[in-house]
Amino acid sequence: MSQQSITIRLLGREYRVSCPPGQESSLRRAAEEVERRMKALRNSTNMPGSERLAVLVALNLAHELQTVSNQPSGELGQRVVQQLHERLDEVLGDGELDL
Repeated sequence: MSQQSITIRLLGREYRVSCPPGQESSLRRAAEEVERRMKALRNSTNMPGSERLAVLVALNLAHELQTVSNQPSGELGQRVVQQLHERLDEVLGDGELDL
């Protein structure tokens, strides 16, 4: 399967990256998440260098992935359900739904 190149943008800089066909939107979403985290880290630390921000974000993402990969699948499922529940509580507030 041949690779294609797409352009992603991180903190105002463009990067050409290879991508398998059909994975463009997934890669763009990943780039958006990386940029979101880089901006948040930059804003919370006033760290000016984008290279240092990128390295720290990469380390954080790798650590999160490693943590999730090391959890038994049952624990992972429970964690996902708990996170979804918390997110629903945030969105809906403390009010109850009438079904």
